[in-house]
Amino acid sequence: MTNIGGVDVRSLTDTQFSELLGKLLSVHWPVPADRIRLLIDSWRWTITWASDDESGYEADPGFGLATKGLASFDDFDGYLTAIVADTSDYVRDPTQASRAALQDAFARHVAVTQQMIGKPVSKKQGEIASVTWDLPNGARLQVARSSESCWVEIASPEEAQERRESGE
Repeated sequence: MTNIGGVDVRSLTDTQFSELLGKLLSVHWPVPADRIRLLIDSWRWTITWASDDESGYEADPGFGLATKGLASFDDFDGYLTAIVADTSDYVRDPTQASRAALQDAFARHVAVTQQMIGKPVSKKQGEIASVTWDLPNGARLQVARSSESCWVEIASPEEAQERRESGE
């Protein structure tokens, strides 16, 4: 937890973030939609929502973050396309202090990722900042921050290729 200017904003510790990153990097693509639930169960996360056709899930990794602290799993065309996991509390009414706390969490998570997988392929600053890595298996990993939260996303090789082609 980071306390800046009297504002507490919880975020994953470096150890928790490393564990999460390890899980995301361990995904063997492609993941058929009917295997998403098994993947979530193998990580011992709690499914908190599933779409009627089970093409999308939300799961609680158990990190204890406020409001959103979930991971979402989305499939398209019968295969998992991306996993997005919150790495900080969700701040409903951002202040200068909460933005500073989120920036601190973002910087730490980027540093842990660089230590684990090396140099990123792109960095974006602004209201939504992000750092992106292309992985050897074709997947794409992104660590990001807005004025309200931090998150990490891994996109399947197919989704990553579409994003590269569209300039994302």
